[in-house]
Amino acid sequence: MVAHHPLVYGVLQADAVRLPCKADQMRCGHATFSILALDRAAGHFGVAMASKLPCVGSFCPVLRSGVGAVVTQAWTNPALPYRIFERLEAGDDAERALATVMAVEVDAGLRQVGVIDAKGRAAGFTGAGVEPAFGQLEGDGCLVLGNMLPDHSVLEAMAERFAEAAGQPLAERLLLALAAGAERGGDVRGTRSAALKVVAGEVFPLVDLRADDHDRPVAEVRRLLGVVAGDLARFIAALPTRVNPHGRFETVQDLRPEPPIGPVRR
Repeated sequence: MVAHHPLVYGVLQADAVRLPCKADQMRCGHATFSILALDRAAGHFGVAMASKLPCVGSFCPVLRSGVGAVVTQAWTNPALPYRIFERLEAGDDAERALATVMAVEVDAGLRQVGVIDAKGRAAGFTGAGVEPAFGQLEGDGCLVLGNMLPDHSVLEAMAERFAEAAGQPLAERLLLALAAGAERGGDVRGTRSAALKVVAGEVFPLVDLRADDHDRPVAEVRRLLGVVAGDLARFIAALPTRVNPHGRFETVQDLRPEPPIGPVRR
């Protein structure tokens, strides 16, 4: 079993804003469950998340190599990650950066935000207006958080699966954790989208996969990871980098298309 920091579950602040929901609705807002992590040995940041909300990977997770990873969910504000990165780059740790930004955030009570910094320090914020069951849980080098969950075992299963997969590549560990959350029920309204992102020292991602409007989005992202683990992974490894602006394209010459047979019509 992995040792966890104390859980933060469903605790509402009396002075927080709460968005009303119709009595006949199960929940309102944009439910999501996610995991952020840092591979300290490699210096890679990663995020995996899933939701009923379509295209969750398009704006909820934001990663910056050498700086950190942020997810913003519930009644999300996509600008928050960039404000948090500014604080991290100014020298704040994850907890201080998050607290500083959320202290001045309009409608902070409707947000759920997770941060992990370049030293693996994590922090989470869950506003009082976020729909239950919600929570956040810090493990070793990771943070899991979610809202509109069937119960809190979703987060516990994710953190435990991530810890059990120690030694595997970060992308694989993240997907195993996400699958564990989905197996425990994930989003109470069902899961229709999932995303996986990993950055590895460059401005472009090492992994950036999504499944949208899918019956089994977490399984689909895992299938896609298997697909890109071949030729595409080799091609990405050969791209120009800060250290080697020429790249290593000589290592992937076998990926060039065969020349056409016969004349090419124009």
